[in-house]
Amino acid sequence: MNAALYTKPHTLRAALERMKDPTRCDSAHTRALAEAIEIMVTLGIFGNCDRRDLDVDVTDYRGEDATPAPAATIGPAADEPVHRIITSHQVNPCNDALCIEVMDDPDDFGSSHVYHIIASTDKGERLLCEVTFQKGPIRENGVNGITQEALLAIVEDRLIGFQNGPFACAANDEALRHVQKAMHALHSRTRDRLNRGVEGTHKL
Repeated sequence: MNAALYTKPHTLRAALERMKDPTRCDSAHTRALAEAIEIMVTLGIFGNCDRRDLDVDVTDYRGEDATPAPAATIGPAADEPVHRIITSHQVNPCNDALCIEVMDDPDDFGSSHVYHIIASTDKGERLLCEVTFQKGPIRENGVNGITQEALLAIVEDRLIGFQNGPFACAANDEALRHVQKAMHALHSRTRDRLNRGVEGTHKL
């Protein structure tokens, strides 16, 4: 969201209308939550609120001249727009409820670095985790994120666990072999770059 265009709503009604506006909010769950709050206020079952409270101007209550405390965020600012949505993982109800949001544009080398995994249920949406990948050469930027290899190692460990337990099956075995093959390919590339003295730099 462009901060220059954002104005703070001064009434509960204004805030609810903003939450329900599909041009401002991409989440059907958030819009449904706004409608539910409005209904609860109207019926007088939302705390001590009634319908008159929808139009109470709260400017004097929160002090508009006060400097707001910085919001607690993970990674990008809370109002930073989502750049892309990934859905290739969705195949069953559990995965369907997980939304992968790409939070930054690809860099000059074609990759993004920050991903949010959002759980969407009938109780609303919540951020499960943020995945931040290494950005820039370690020699210049230090270690500031994870790698593809780190994620693959986690998946490999889980699949090995499944294969050692009651859920062992041919599909898991095939998935494990492909994960290990992917790890081998990435390791081979890294060893080649180490041998050429270019690992940890932007040199090809």
